[in-house]
Amino acid sequence: MGLPILVDPRKLAIQGKTLKGSVPVTSLSRLASAVNRVCSDAEACLQFETEDSRTKLVRGTASVNVLAECQRCLGEVALDIRANFVLQVIADEVKATNIVKTRDFWIVEDRMASLHYMVEDELLLALAPANYHELGSCNGDALITHTIESGSEKSPFEILKQLIIQP
Repeated sequence: MGLPILVDPRKLAIQGKTLKGSVPVTSLSRLASAVNRVCSDAEACLQFETEDSRTKLVRGTASVNVLAECQRCLGEVALDIRANFVLQVIADEVKATNIVKTRDFWIVEDRMASLHYMVEDELLLALAPANYHELGSCNGDALITHTIESGSEKSPFEILKQLIIQP
């Protein structure tokens, strides 16, 4: 079942609603431009709630399967992107300065907001800046010249000690 496109998150929070469903690939155009291909609809579970302080929250999880470019071999790598988030619903950016610093926010200026857009935002934030095949299954593994053995990590400044000219 698909998630509704537009919702009133404040009303849903007051009612304590939980929405489960999918966001179609066609609604994930920004994610599609960040990866090679979006392979499935995004699945999401969103719980709307109101805290004792009347703060409106959205707790959720979202996941999607994509193909991205491996930064070692430049081939395609399959990724399962998963996002877990808690967002405070606020009316404008001015109110963002008053929220708890450990909490993200969702600016909903009007009564209605795009649920698909918010889920896509969270998936984009969960996307790694660089993607790789697992070590041992990548054609680019030959480019890795050394591996760090457990317990033998050295300071990045060790090489500088060798460069210091002794009197």
